[in-house]
Amino acid sequence: MEVFQQKGSRISIHLQKAVEAELERLQKEGHHEKLEEIGENICVNPAVIARKCDKSIKIALDAKELNKRIIRKRMQMPNLDELKDRISIEITRDPNSDLWITTIDPKYSFGQVKLAKNTAKRCVIAIVGGKATGNYQFTCISGLGRLASCFPREIRSKFDK
Repeated sequence: MEVFQQKGSRISIHLQKAVEAELERLQKEGHHEKLEEIGENICVNPAVIARKCDKSIKIALDAKELNKRIIRKRMQMPNLDELKDRISIEITRDPNSDLWITTIDPKYSFGQVKLAKNTAKRCVIAIVGGKATGNYQFTCISGLGRLASCFPREIRSKFDK
């Protein structure tokens, strides 16, 4: 993929402290890291900064340019019957093995998915304004919407050994 660098997103003055606090929280939780310098093969994207209904701040990557350059491998999502069949095969294969069953609720996403180092190089945002000025590299990403092409592959891989 061709490397690109776009201009950073400017933070309005009334949001600067809230953005700084949110960036600090995300960094403590390991969702991103601040880059001291931009290395080779790093794509810099603008950030989207929005205030949520509960007055908290949401910082996301504006991936328009990145999405234009990604070649996706499309896969069909497994249906519920297929997943139930695969789970029952897993359970009956070895009754003494450890088995974890969980639910995935798309309404609430499915937690944070760790990004591979090569992918993380393309998930860098640039922010301009106050103490938050700098480049931030996401180390994980959340949401089914962004991972639509990866999610079916991950589900299938859990059953295919």
